Amino acid sequence: FVRSQDMVDYVTDALITLLAEAETGKPRLLNCGFHLRIVGRPARLPALTGILAALDAHRDRIWIARRADIAAAFVAAIR
Repeated sequence: FVRSQDMVDYVTDALITLLAEAETGKPRLLNCGFHLRIVGRPARLPALTGILAALDAHRDRIWIARRADIAAAFVAAIR
């Protein structure tokens, strides 16, 4: 992604697709990893803030979790 908005658009499109699939009863996972070497560049900070805003706009429909939280939920589900 050259421009920050391209990354925001990509993640937003993925989120919308996964939300639609989740409506059919299928659990979905959107994993966003940001390496400091990439997102730590000044011109890329708007991507991070834009993605966080997109996620926040859907907060009532999604679970925002750390990897450790996801692992704990998985372990609890299989017990």
